[in-house]
Amino acid sequence: MSGGNQIVLAMLLLLCLAATPGRLPGQPQDQPQDPADSAAYEEWLVGINRRKPVVANARLAMAETVKRGAWDETKLLMAFMDNRQNNGPWLNGPERLLLLAILPDTATLLNPAMLEPMLAETWSIAGSLRPDGVRDRLRYLLRSGAASASDRFDGYRPTEEERRFFNLLLNHLTVRGYRAQESLNTLVAQFAAEYPRSRFLPLAQSYISRQYSEQVGGLGILTSYGGGMPTGQFGERFGKLHGLAVELEGYLYWATFSGAIQFLSLAVPSAFVAGGDSWPAGDASMTNATLSLGYEFRQGRIAFTPMVGLAAVSVQSGDAIGQQSQAIQTGFGLGVDLSGVADYRIPFDEGPHINVRARVGYSSNALGGYDPGFAGGILYFRLGFGLVYRPYVGRAAGRGEE
Repeated sequence: MSGGNQIVLAMLLLLCLAATPGRLPGQPQDQPQDPADSAAYEEWLVGINRRKPVVANARLAMAETVKRGAWDETKLLMAFMDNRQNNGPWLNGPERLLLLAILPDTATLLNPAMLEPMLAETWSIAGSLRPDGVRDRLRYLLRSGAASASDRFDGYRPTEEERRFFNLLLNHLTVRGYRAQESLNTLVAQFAAEYPRSRFLPLAQSYISRQYSEQVGGLGILTSYGGGMPTGQFGERFGKLHGLAVELEGYLYWATFSGAIQFLSLAVPSAFVAGGDSWPAGDASMTNATLSLGYEFRQGRIAFTPMVGLAAVSVQSGDAIGQQSQAIQTGFGLGVDLSGVADYRIPFDEGPHINVRARVGYSSNALGGYDPGFAGGILYFRLGFGLVYRPYVGRAAGRGEE
């Protein structure tokens, strides 16, 4: 063979070797088809990452087989985990349910006695495992492949009742957030109306339907605008008022702690003398700061909160507070504020939420110390909105809680 031919053959051999898929050093072999309780199967799992416990490798391999749609391999891994759970299960109830729904395993999913223990468990990681993201990956895979899972389930020719329950279960395992859960609660109510004697109904009502309540504490910031009128002798000197208000609120159980400040403009119909000062006709400015405590009565998205507190009131001449060096000022007087707040909550799946608010109240201005003719108060009404960070916490009727 000539030297030129040898060079050509060598180049062809190199090209063939480059085109052949190689295996990186330490890369585990493909999942064996040996029985799940065999030594070869366990050695394969150990070889995935020898620095991690076999349970961690098994969980990650499980998520990968689901991603590839290798259902037979998924079942082998589940069998291995069931054989080796001496120190506690390697999958918690919700994770196992996610897998059974993806496969789907109708023998378990349509058996209420087998389902209930899994529905009752929490999402906590089994044993001493560190969070590994497997739960979230399985949830994502089920959510993105929900239509395919439903098609596979339909391949077992379920009844309409069984199909409806499977749909409830899919939603329970994948949806999160206040609004999504509200829709799911409606579906459970419809299922109860159409199948009042269903063997699945107790599970649906106890674990899938999840009523939400507000978190124990929270914070809110709101802004509003409104008007009103002075009352008493104070009202004989000043006309209608209007202005902007800013409110900061804290929530604890049913209590509401509110701090608000109103910047108001008042009309002065005619000039007058009070407190030894000559007040000109035109406009005046008023600051009304309140600190209140209320008790919230809530029904779903609607709440009413009666409030009582203190009001610090100050009036000065002119239409811009603090802008006139020669403005006449009363100084602050301390009075009482009584008000009622009506809120409509626009919740999002995750906070903060939007509150649309109406507030009506009365502040006694307590400025009699400046001049007896200032005795009285202001009646005000405001409309506004704000952001409230007080997450909704879902609680199932059964034992399970996330």
